[in-house]
Amino acid sequence: MAQSTGSGTVRRHVAVCAFPFGTHAAPLLRLVQRIAATAPDIRFTFFNTQASNAKLFSATNGQAVSFHNIVPHTVHDGVPEGHVLSDPLGEAISLFLSGAEENVRKSMLEAEEEVGVEISCLVTDTFLWFCQKIAEEKGAAWVPLWAAGNAVLSAYLHTEMFRSMIGDKGK
Repeated sequence: MAQSTGSGTVRRHVAVCAFPFGTHAAPLLRLVQRIAATAPDIRFTFFNTQASNAKLFSATNGQAVSFHNIVPHTVHDGVPEGHVLSDPLGEAISLFLSGAEENVRKSMLEAEEEVGVEISCLVTDTFLWFCQKIAEEKGAAWVPLWAAGNAVLSAYLHTEMFRSMIGDKGK
């Protein structure tokens, strides 16, 4: 049975899959918030680790705006219970990625069951390359995003200007 979004019944279900490290998740959430504001009958399930979702969706976060049709859903971070990370960032990323595909799949099935509507589109960080395969298997659209893309492209296009301004120290 399809759930209500608060302003009607869910017609479509979009999976939003964030890479939970660095600044990857926040720009993705901001984009989804803009889209969700214009699509009240579409449920956006924001798949991310508990720690990252807690920061993004906390009341103390100035970016956190409540949308009835954006719901955070936890994806296991891959860290075994009781494990102490020797390298908090590098090891955390490695553990997350080692089980990410299986954990994302499991979380998507849970969300589809909760919502009562199958996922028909995946909007994902490009770091989560395996989402293409999941989308193909579901017969869903896949929209990979690279949040840093514009800045990197701009820096690349202006490399010579930067070198002339700050030098390249002979490199």
